[in-house]
Amino acid sequence: MSLEGPILLTGARGSLGEQIQKIWSAAGIKIIATDRAELDITNLELVDKLVGELKPTVIVNAAAYNNVDGAEDPALYQIALAVNATGPTNLALTAKKYGAKFIHLSTDYVFSGVSNPVTVGEIATIGYKETANPHPINAYARTKFLGEEAVREVGGEYYLVRSSRLFGPLGSSPDVKESFVHLMLRVARERPLLKLVNDEWGCPTYTPHLATALLSLLTKPYPFGIYHLVNAGGGLTWYDFAKKIFALAGITTPIESVPGTVYSRPARRPGNVTLIQTRGPKLPSLDQGLSEFIHLLPNPSSD
Repeated sequence: MSLEGPILLTGARGSLGEQIQKIWSAAGIKIIATDRAELDITNLELVDKLVGELKPTVIVNAAAYNNVDGAEDPALYQIALAVNATGPTNLALTAKKYGAKFIHLSTDYVFSGVSNPVTVGEIATIGYKETANPHPINAYARTKFLGEEAVREVGGEYYLVRSSRLFGPLGSSPDVKESFVHLMLRVARERPLLKLVNDEWGCPTYTPHLATALLSLLTKPYPFGIYHLVNAGGGLTWYDFAKKIFALAGITTPIESVPGTVYSRPARRPGNVTLIQTRGPKLPSLDQGLSEFIHLLPNPSSD
């Protein structure tokens, strides 16, 4: 299936947004890239005006408020709610109104993670399929769940895509967060020992692989609906992910396994939110994605 007409992208200067631009543009697709400065997705009038003028064939929403702990603050929660729930509602409404397909990005955190016990040290092969019922357990997750609910209620031709623990080249937005990979490579040079959580499972996903899979949703005959798109290989903890990172980067900083309760964090974290993919384009393995990314970085093991 070929894509005709422009693609409207929100969150274009985020880490995923920039990979979508790079990979889709290389495939010959015209992208109209917007970030907060160009389009306030929380304002329905502005969204309707722009979509009505541009008439995109597809709208991709890569914009998100993803400060998990910050969202526990009542004032910041309102910002998270506006970006993660009101924004997707507005985009879904205008996509349906003007006949555009809609891709909305969501998160594994919409699940509670409490009903999927895994033994520490194991790769999680159980988790949540696309048909599982969300049950968010922190404020950030609630805003993402409300965004999902809005997209489903509006209907139309939509792909609701959940992914997990994204890593890859950093976007240029001033609000961009460093990925766990960036964080580990940085703190490994600063501290003699790292204590890493070993009872929270997820599926780290390389943004170039996710961007490629999102394009496949549009260019191949995949039905509309919910998709879990993550690097293959099952879920693993932050501790086990760090071990993979350090092995590939040649880093010898020692790491210690600790439970999540060791750290006092405002937001409650889910336990095992491994996303199980049963449909849609398959992503390469986590090992491949991590290897590709580590080799992009300049001498990650050097001081």
